Amino acid sequence: MSKGRDVSVGESDEHGDAEFEAEVEAGRRGQVPEWVVAHNERLSALGNVVQSAGALEQAVLFNLLKLLDSGPAVSLLAMGESFGWLLGKLRLVATLYWPENLERKQKAIAAAEEAMRQRNRLLHASWVNVGDDAQVLKWARGGRMDLDKVTRVEIQRVDWQLRAAVGQIHEAFEHDGAVSGVHFHGEPPAS
Repeated sequence: MSKGRDVSVGESDEHGDAEFEAEVEAGRRGQVPEWVVAHNERLSALGNVVQSAGALEQAVLFNLLKLLDSGPAVSLLAMGESFGWLLGKLRLVATLYWPENLERKQKAIAAAEEAMRQRNRLLHASWVNVGDDAQVLKWARGGRMDLDKVTRVEIQRVDWQLRAAVGQIHEAFEHDGAVSGVHFHGEPPAS
C-alpha cells in the first residue's frame, strides 16, 4: 500500500510491503484487520438499507393496489414502475378517492420520499476508501467534488428511516381499501 508517493512497476514500497505482510500474517493467525471489520460492517448495514428500501417499495405498491381494489389488470399496469411513479399515484388516488386522514397520508408519503432520497444518496454515490474510513464523493457548490465521511451508524439510521416509512405508509392507509396493513415498531440505532 503506497502512502503518499507513487510506486513504479517493479519498484518496492517497503512500508506498504511490510504493512501488507503483517496483515497477511495476522490473517494466518485468525486475526481480522480493523479496516476489514469496519468495511464488512458498512457493507452489512448497506445490505439492510437495500432490503428495507425493497420493503418500502412493496408497502407503497401494496397500498396503491389496495386503494384501487386491484384486479390483475391494475397490478400489471403498476408492476415495474419506478418508486416515484408509485408514490405519485398513491398520493393522487388518496387525494381524489380516499381523502380521510389526508394530512396523515401526506406525511407518510413525504417520509417515504425522504427515506428513499437518503437511500439513493448512499447507494448511488461513488464510494472512496480513505484509510479506515469510507467516504462518498458528493458535488459541492461551484461544481467541485467533496468527500463526505459515512459511518455505519449513519447507514443504520437510513435503514431505520426506511423501516419507519414502511410502518407510516401501512398505518396511514390501514383503514382504506379492502385489506388492513401491517405495523412496524422499532427504535432507531443508538448514536
